[in-house]
Amino acid sequence: MTATVLMLCADAPDPHGIGGVQVHTAALALNALAGMRTYTAHPDGNELVVEGWQPNRRRIAYLPIEPIRGHGLEPNEAMTAAIVSALAGLEAEVLHVHSVAAGPDVIRAAIERSGTKSALTLHDHALVCINYELLEAGRRYCEVPADFERCGRCLSRTRSLTARHLERWRAAGTRLIDTVDAVVAPSESVLEHAHRAHPHVRARARVIPWGVPRGTDARPRSWDRGPLRVAIVGVFAHGKGAERLPELLAACRGTDVEWHLFGATEGRSLRRVRRAASRVVAHGSYRRAELGKSLLRSGCHLAVLPSIVPESFSLTLSEVLATGLPALVSNIGALAERVGAAGLGWTFDPWNPQELADRIAELDRNRQSIADASSRVASHPKSDELDMARAHAELWGELASRQPESLPDTERLKEALSRFADGSARARSERPSRFASFAQRVRRTHWYRDLALRRVVSEDARRAAQRALFRLGKRVRWR
Repeated sequence: MTATVLMLCADAPDPHGIGGVQVHTAALALNALAGMRTYTAHPDGNELVVEGWQPNRRRIAYLPIEPIRGHGLEPNEAMTAAIVSALAGLEAEVLHVHSVAAGPDVIRAAIERSGTKSALTLHDHALVCINYELLEAGRRYCEVPADFERCGRCLSRTRSLTARHLERWRAAGTRLIDTVDAVVAPSESVLEHAHRAHPHVRARARVIPWGVPRGTDARPRSWDRGPLRVAIVGVFAHGKGAERLPELLAACRGTDVEWHLFGATEGRSLRRVRRAASRVVAHGSYRRAELGKSLLRSGCHLAVLPSIVPESFSLTLSEVLATGLPALVSNIGALAERVGAAGLGWTFDPWNPQELADRIAELDRNRQSIADASSRVASHPKSDELDMARAHAELWGELASRQPESLPDTERLKEALSRFADGSARARSERPSRFASFAQRVRRTHWYRDLALRRVVSEDARRAAQRALFRLGKRVRWR
């Protein structure tokens, strides 16, 4: 089983990244099975950066593009041409789309022009709405209403768009789904959301769960000793429920709880969170493979994931379950689906603090229920990154074995190959800036991510430093 695959991403894949999609695409590239050649492409300013991953990560080509316009609704010939050039130059048999940020019609045109087999992964709800987190007015889960006027009012506030833009976006998404050969969904929840806007999506869909690094398991633990120790795991971001934490924790003051926060603050203040409860321990950012040991050392009994967005999968939940901890999660999206279906924990409404307080109090009184849930977690099948890579290799091999329905126009193919050759020559001649490499390493360190948490600098200074490093790193990345 062999295949040459180009993965189209919105950002550079990064095994140490904050974003789940960055981590996921990097894991696919790094764990490619024998016979699979994986490449990635992502826009960076006015270029589409093409990278190879076997045997080592390297930049292969820089292809000229134009900025994405109109939230991906406007034609972008330069982007389409760049994708086609990358496919032609790499002799790729499969294009795997991990982001539709370039525009559904732009990507569809590249697939049709190249004749390449293709797959599309639903990492979020982008094909349902341009406001892909599905937070109405940026606040609460909208449940995907059928009322387009209501959608228009939300989009006018969150994206400065109208209901007409949403109609055009969904029509373009339908055309892309009709064009690709396979749709990959990490959960039934994200597929069900896509089905609401595109009823025919299930006909070519398959569910492939994300995987976690091997070696994250850590068991057993004592359930009866001391206060109830609860881990809150993940990046402290708006969609993950960061703004809800003070009220949620304050509601649980009637129970002896010790809250343990695991995750990069990314400049977000924890002052209100610390004031909301008497016992708050902030551990800061963590290495994914070491999360289990950290949770074991802290003696946590369960984890709380208070997302206010309908997660499409939640890599963080997989990491928590891999350590043997049951989870108390929001009652929306893939979190509720994955936890509720197999009894791996409990759910609550993140907008109802009293519901969380009642559940926490109940679990503290009956710790045997936590132990029972932990036993179910331990026996539940888990998918690691190699399992995920095998499932994708099977898909890619299947697509690559199919005969193309059309061949690219000869003149266009020559243009594409010429454009790729020019981009490759530039990649071979340029060397990475030492400053850029240094800045990138700094931004990935736990020390840097937790500067504000350690009170080394103020919150404002931490955010300013992050913006400055990002801008300078982009400006002098290649010389």
